[in-house]
Parts: sequence; C-alpha cells; structure tokens
Amino acid sequence: MGELSHEDPSPFGAKIDTVMRLLQDIRRKREQAILFVQFEDQLAQVQRALTHYDIDGIVVESAAAAGSQLREFQDSSHKATKRTVIVLDASSETAAGSNLQNANHVIFMSPLLRESQYGYESTMAQALGRVRRFGQSRPIHVYRVVAIDTIDVDILEHRERRVDALIEQDGTHIEAPPAAAKSNIRDEPRAERMRLVREDGKFSLRPKSWLAAGCVDDSTSEVTNGNGKGRVQGWEDFSSLVKFSSTFTEDDE
Repeated sequence: MGELSHEDPSPFGAKIDTVMRLLQDIRRKREQAILFVQFEDQLAQVQRALTHYDIDGIVVESAAAAGSQLREFQDSSHKATKRTVIVLDASSETAAGSNLQNANHVIFMSPLLRESQYGYESTMAQALGRVRRFGQSRPIHVYRVVAIDTIDVDILEHRERRVDALIEQDGTHIEAPPAAAKSNIRDEPRAERMRLVREDGKFSLRPKSWLAAGCVDDSTSEVTNGNGKGRVQGWEDFSSLVKFSSTFTEDDE
C-alpha cells in the first residue's frame, strides 16, 4: 500500500510504474512474484511495461498456454536467471490451481471488483493460496496497489474485512487500541470493514472500530453517512464520489 508517486508521466501511468519499480526491487532480491490484474486488456499493458523496464516476466493470456507457462515460471526458480514475475488475470480460470510457492510476493494491481463479499473473499483466498502452500520457506509479502481518491479505495474499504491493520510498504506495525476490537460469540476478534487512513504521513488500512475511542457501529454519533458510506469522523476521506448500487451492497452486514 502507498500513495502513487507523481513523477514525470509515462505511457503506462502511475499505477503500472509503481508495480514495475516494486518488481525491480524483487528482482534485486532474486525472488519471484505473482502479479494479478483485474481485466484481460491489462495483460497487454503490463507486457509492454515489462519490456520497457527490462523485467523478465511471463504474461499468461490464455488457458491453453497457461500450463506450460506456469511450469516455465516454476522451473526458472532453479536457474541462475529467474523469471521475476508471472502475470495472471484474477478473473480468469488461469488464476486457479497450480502450486507456485517458488514465488513469495503477491501483487494485486487493483482491488478486486466482485459482485458479492463471498466472490471477493474466495478469489482472494484462491490467489493467495498459490504461494501459501506446503514447501513455502520464505516470508510471504502481499501488496495492494491503490490510487487514492478513486474507486480503488471504495472497493478496498467495502470488501476487505480483517481483524488487523494493513500497512504501507516499509511502514510500522500497528496494534489495535485496547477497547476497539469487536468480538464474536467466542470472544475472538471479528473481521470488520476497513478504512484507509493517513497518519504521520503513512497510509494504513485499519478496522473501522480502531478509529474511534471504543467499538463503533454505524448508529453512533461518531459515524457519518456521507454518500451512503459510514465514515468515522476526524479522519480524512480518500474514497471517490461513487455510490454503490444495491446489487453490490446487498450482502452488507
């Protein structure tokens, strides 16, 4: 996570440039990554960017070629010159199945847009399951690339449900406030909707109850409902002006 840089414009845009710089860092560490894109037409854009940045990657564009390309990516982990990244369409069947624990970095170029909470969570679990397999010996790093003040933030805040905070790359771990965590019937922390906030110049995605003095729900005076979105007062709003349809929000709590 982190704010996209505002350097000289490139033909690829700030988001793809950010991903390419991240891949360059992964290459320097001699590690490998899986990059998930949201839409099929982004595959060609990423392919051009990989060529421009001279990053050795594999872009999987069809189910027919997926098997051999996935094996090529796996096999390269044992070679002197590794393929740094394999690029998959998260909405395609090519994103399902194979064990890719040779990679320990997972990058989502955009928050996943799904019609239901179940669809979002199952797709995310399937994507992360590619590297969270028996035999994985290295720490796993997961990156969500988000453009602030866009629908990226709306989707992430609406669909991501967690009991802990997500921090900006190289950020500091954030502990839950003592009285903030909501609990389920077994008195365990309950996953809840998140909010993107900036504190001391760093972004983080935190459970909404953490942002108030105690456990907050949408009926308290500490929550506003601007544009149909429950927001905790006193924190900057990085979402867009989009208001989701009832189809998108029908499984809300």
